[in-house]
Amino acid sequence: MRIGLFTDTYLPDINGVASSTDILRHELKKHGHEVYVVAPRKGISLAAWDEDHEVLWLNGIELKKLFGYTMTSPFHLHALNEVKKLNLDLIHVQTEFGAGIFAHICAARLSIPLVFTYHTVYEDDTHYINPLGIESIEESAKRLVAWFSKINGDAALKVIAPSEKTRQLLLRYGVKTEIFIAPTGINLDIYDPAFENREKTAQIRKDCGVQENEKLIIYLGRIAPEKSIEPVIEAFALLKKRSVPVRLVIVGKGPSVESLKSLSVSLDTADRVTFAGPKNRSEVPDYYRAADAFVSLSLSETQGMTFAEAMASGLPLFARRDGALKDLLDDGKTGWYVSGSEDLADRIEEFVRLDGSAVQKVKKNALEKVRCMGSEAFYKKVIAVYQSAIDAYRKMPAIIKTEVRSDLVRLYLREDGPMKKTETISVTVDDYVNFGLRKGMKVTPSKLEQLRAAELTVHAYQRCIRKLAAKDRTTFELRKWMKETLNSSDETADAVLKRLKEKGYVDDERYTLEEIARMKSSMHGRSAVIRDLRMKGISQRMINDALTVSYNDEYENAVLFAEKAAQSIKGQSLKMKKSRLRTKIIGKGFEPETADRVIAFFDFSEDAENQLESLAACAEKAKKRYIKKYTGTQLRNAVFRYCINKGYTMEEVYAVLDGMEWSDDKD
Repeated sequence: MRIGLFTDTYLPDINGVASSTDILRHELKKHGHEVYVVAPRKGISLAAWDEDHEVLWLNGIELKKLFGYTMTSPFHLHALNEVKKLNLDLIHVQTEFGAGIFAHICAARLSIPLVFTYHTVYEDDTHYINPLGIESIEESAKRLVAWFSKINGDAALKVIAPSEKTRQLLLRYGVKTEIFIAPTGINLDIYDPAFENREKTAQIRKDCGVQENEKLIIYLGRIAPEKSIEPVIEAFALLKKRSVPVRLVIVGKGPSVESLKSLSVSLDTADRVTFAGPKNRSEVPDYYRAADAFVSLSLSETQGMTFAEAMASGLPLFARRDGALKDLLDDGKTGWYVSGSEDLADRIEEFVRLDGSAVQKVKKNALEKVRCMGSEAFYKKVIAVYQSAIDAYRKMPAIIKTEVRSDLVRLYLREDGPMKKTETISVTVDDYVNFGLRKGMKVTPSKLEQLRAAELTVHAYQRCIRKLAAKDRTTFELRKWMKETLNSSDETADAVLKRLKEKGYVDDERYTLEEIARMKSSMHGRSAVIRDLRMKGISQRMINDALTVSYNDEYENAVLFAEKAAQSIKGQSLKMKKSRLRTKIIGKGFEPETADRVIAFFDFSEDAENQLESLAACAEKAKKRYIKKYTGTQLRNAVFRYCINKGYTMEEVYAVLDGMEWSDDKD
C-alpha cells in the first residue's frame, strides 16, 4: 500500500503528534508499505524532498508563540503535482491546519481516500487567542473548536481517536464519521532500560546538577500553558524548603520557557530546576533513562504519549487524574495521582523516601503495564482502519454527470457496485463550487448527507419563490410556512431565507412600508397597522421607523374614513349615530383620542335638521313591528322604549308620539 502521512509537525519537533507520525511511518515501512510524509519546514522556498525521497517538505514559517510549530499555507501547486506522482492509495492526515487542509485538497483533487487522526484537544489551547481570559471570547472559541473539529472529522472516511476520552469528545462535538480507537504504539526497544548507556546517564545527571543521593524527576514535552508546568515548579519550591533530595529537569521547547524560568528564579528553585531545552529524538530515551520518575500535570493529552514512553523506560508517573491515563496509571502501582502542587510535593517526598526494592517494584509494574502498547499492536489497528476506509471508498457513489439548469446544478451519482444504483441531487451553483464538486469525484457519506440537505434547501427555495409570486411575505411568515408545511429544519429555513434576501425577494423593511401604504389607502388607523404587522413578525422598532416616515397624517385619514362610514349609518338618532361612528373609527384601528377629535369636529348639521323626521320614521317602524303584539297604551309604551333605545331624547319622543294616530282600545 502507498500511504501519505500529512502533518503540521514532524521530526525534529518534540511532541506527541510528531512522535506518533514517525512511529507509524516506521511500522508501516517495516511491514512493506511505501510511506511518504508531507510536512512544513522553515526555510523551504518550494516543496522539496529529503535525500531519501520519503519526506516532502512544504515551505513554512515558525510560529514561536503558538506551540513553536512551523505553519504552512494550505495551497501548494508544486507539492500537489509531487503528491500526484506518488499514486497514493490512502492519505492519513494527522493535523487540521496548513498541511492538514492541503491533505484534504489532495484527497479531493486526486480521488484518494482519507483517514484522520484527532491528536490535539484544542479546547485546552483557546488561551492562545484569548490571553485576557474574557469569558465571552472563551465560549466563542470553544464553539469554534467544536465546529472545526466536526468539520475535519466528517470530511474524512474514517476517524482514529488515540483514546476513549478523545472518542467521547468527538462524539460530543457531533462527529458522525465512524471513529476507531488506536493508541499510538511505542517502540519498546528504544526505551528499554536494558539498553541504558551509563556514561550518557552520568553526563545527563551531572549536567542537571544531580548529587549521588538525589532523585531526578523529568518532564518532557512542549512547554506551554496547557501543560500545567507551573504547579510542578511550585511543588519543587516546597520540596526545597523541606530539604528533600530531588531535582527537576524540563526537556523541550515552547512559548512558556522564559516565563517558567522567571517563575523558577522567583521561587528560588533555579538550583533545583534545569531547563535542558529541546533534544534530538535520538537523545530522548537517554534522558528518560537518566531520570528516576516522570511528572506531568497536563490535562490536555489525547492519549499521553510521553507518559507511555516514560513507563517504557521504567519510570513511575506523577500525574493528575485524566481519561487519557485510565489504562496507564494504576495509583500506587505504576505511579501516583496528585491534585496540585502541594499534593505533588507530598507524593514525590514519599517516593524519594522509598527503599530500593519498593522503587524497583513500581518500575517493574510500569514496564509490564506498557508492554501491550507496542508499535506492532498500533500498526495492526491502523492498517485495519486503512482497509476499512479503502473498502468504503470503493463503494462510495461518484458524480458521473452534471447538468447546469439556470442557477442550479443537477448531479447524477452512481454507486460502484453490482446494482449500479443512481441518485440525482440538485444543488445551487454556489454549493457546487463551495463543496468542490466535479465530474468523476467520489462523494463521502458526510458530503452526501450535506448534498441531500442542500437539495432540501433548493426545493424549499423553489416552493417559496412560487409562494412569493402570488403574494409578498415577511421573513416570519415564510419561516413559519416552511416549518409547518414543508417540515423544514431551522438550518434549511435559515439557508433559504438568506438566499431569498440576497436576491431581494424578501425584504421586511420594504414589505412594512408597502403594507402601511396599503392599509393607509384603505383608511386603517395606526393601531390596526401595528397589529397587522406585528402578527406578521415585524419588529416594533421597524414598524415605528416606517410609521415615522410614511404615516404622519392619522387624523386626516380618520376623517376620510368617517365621511365614508357615516353614510352607512341610517335611521339613527344623532346621539346614536355619533356613538356608532366613533365605534367604527376605533374599530378601523384609529386611537380613541383621534376618534373623539373627529366626532367633535364632524359636520352633523344635516342630521340635526332631519332629527325629528328620522325619529318619526323610527316610531312608525316600531309601531309596525309591535302592532300585532300590543294595542293601546302597551303599543305606545313599546314604541316609546324602542325610540329611546335608538338614542332619542324623551322630549323628542313624546312630541312625535303625540302627533301619531293611536287606537282607542283600552287595556
